[in-house]
Amino acid sequence: MCCRSAIYIYKDNSGVSETRNYAIKKSRGKYILPLDADDKIAPTYLEKAISYMEEHPDTKLVYCLAEFFDGKKSFWDLPKYDWQRLRYTNQIFVSCVFRRKDFDLTAGYNVNMSYGLEDWDFLLSFLHGDDKVYRIDEVLFYYRQKKTSRSTDVKPHEKQMIAQMILNHPELYKEHIDNIADYFYGIDYKNMYLQIRSSLAYRIGSLLLKPLKLLKEFIGGFAIIRRK
Repeated sequence: MCCRSAIYIYKDNSGVSETRNYAIKKSRGKYILPLDADDKIAPTYLEKAISYMEEHPDTKLVYCLAEFFDGKKSFWDLPKYDWQRLRYTNQIFVSCVFRRKDFDLTAGYNVNMSYGLEDWDFLLSFLHGDDKVYRIDEVLFYYRQKKTSRSTDVKPHEKQMIAQMILNHPELYKEHIDNIADYFYGIDYKNMYLQIRSSLAYRIGSLLLKPLKLLKEFIGGFAIIRRK
């Protein structure tokens, strides 16, 4: 498989979500694979993922099995993808493969997920119930597990980020908002959800993002019409 040469883009630190959005928008390829600097992929990961997507154009996302390394070397035992369960537990790591054109139908990674879980939040925007997702049953991704990392840093803020995620996708959680604690390990996220929703920052952010949301809905609707 022929690949273009890599290009290097410098950007001042503005958070993971904004940086990923910036890099993807600067990309020129058909496929996207986000990869953090301290993680690794097998040499054949891209080839196998893209080959599958070329042969199965109705598949929206491809990922693989994974292992931890550097400090905790073991198999990463993630449950197989299931859309209904995705709302309550993430089954796909950030380094999955998807098409750039499908990314363009979303608003990208939410910058309000400032402490982490932005990849899970993005999947809730990117995938829908009838989308096809394929897992390569081979270890092709290696996640660096250190004593101190961004994954450990998110722990003190995990409840806040899950509450923010619920707020980002109210249509996915509205049926269960009154007993959301039953789905998130008995933790009462409803009160956190209501606190964030009533905050001044949220109200201002909603006003600023409303034109983008309308544009996203318009583009998405246009794409559906064109497919018909």
